[in-house]
Order: sequence, then structure tokens, then C-alpha cells
Amino acid sequence: MIAQVFAALLRAVQILLFAGVLLTWFPVDSDSRFVRLIHTCTVPILMPVRALLSKIRFLRKIPFDFSYIVVFLLLELIIRLII
Repeated sequence: MIAQVFAALLRAVQILLFAGVLLTWFPVDSDSRFVRLIHTCTVPILMPVRALLSKIRFLRKIPFDFSYIVVFLLLELIIRLII
């Protein structure tokens, strides 16, 4: 029961991450409550991964943020391990 609730919370974080990715593709008002909510919920999760990925030299030259993919996959792994 607790594992299912925790998995549901992690799925919600995955949805917020996906929404954050979509927001980077389109011009949006950064002062919007919705945008600020997504930013507030996802940036603290993404920053440690971004810091780790920035230490990989060849990734610094690629104009793509892999942190979303890494965090999404890590969350998926955790969900699969607890269910």
C-alpha cells in the first residue's frame, strides 16, 4: 500500500518533468503560476544531476539537457524496484 502511494508520487514527479520539457519547447510566460509551480517542483531534482553531468567533458559541448532523461529514468527504476 505504501509502496503504491510512493510510486504514484514518483509518477506525478515524472509528469511534472515531462511538462517541464514541453515548456522548454514553446514560448511561455515565465511569470505564470503553472510555469513557476513546475519550475519549483523540478529544478531541485534536476540540479544535482545537472551538476554531475556537467563534469562529463563531452556532454558540455552538446546543446541538449540530458538531466531530464536521467532523472526520468532514475525515477522509473525506483518505481519498478518498489512495486
